Amino acid sequence: MDASGRVHALYYTVGTGHIFQKRKAMSKRVYIKTYGCQMNEHDSQRMLFMLDALGYSPTDTPDTADLILVNTCSVRANPENKVYSFL
Repeated sequence: MDASGRVHALYYTVGTGHIFQKRKAMSKRVYIKTYGCQMNEHDSQRMLFMLDALGYSPTDTPDTADLILVNTCSVRANPENKVYSFL
């Protein structure tokens, strides 16, 4: 428990080989769907780290998310087409 009275439980999310330690209680949730190359995966991981500083923790489903981001590549048509199917 911290000074504000919030309880911080820790859990781990594994995604694309990286492990994130997040605060579970009282946090906003973000879902990032990534299409495209390894660089897109890298960019999504960087977004998670940046959003962590704003109090967001990752979630596995868009239904539980407060924020949904779709990260894709516009160089190739196939990942871009998958976004339209996802939407």
